[in-house]
Amino acid sequence: MPEEESPKLPDGLETAGRQLWDSVAASFVLNAGEVEILRQAAATADEIVLLEAELRRSSLVVAGYAGQPRPSGRLRSGGSRVNFGAGLVWRL
Repeated sequence: MPEEESPKLPDGLETAGRQLWDSVAASFVLNAGEVEILRQAAATADEIVLLEAELRRSSLVVAGYAGQPRPSGRLRSGGSRVNFGAGLVWRL
């Protein structure tokens, strides 16, 4: 029986995305739907790295409309992207 080929690594992935892709693609035989989920999860992994870097450079507390301290909106967008990525991985 011929050995299954691993899906082709998508263009444009950075280190985190490539690492996720390589680890999953080397361990499992994926159907077309699972390959698409893996592509999205790998892209999300790269975006999370960028968001983490942005959060390290930014203030986590900003002034609200009345000058009161409030959490930066970047925290919400980063958290929702992390949750999205985790959901994709669970679908594999």
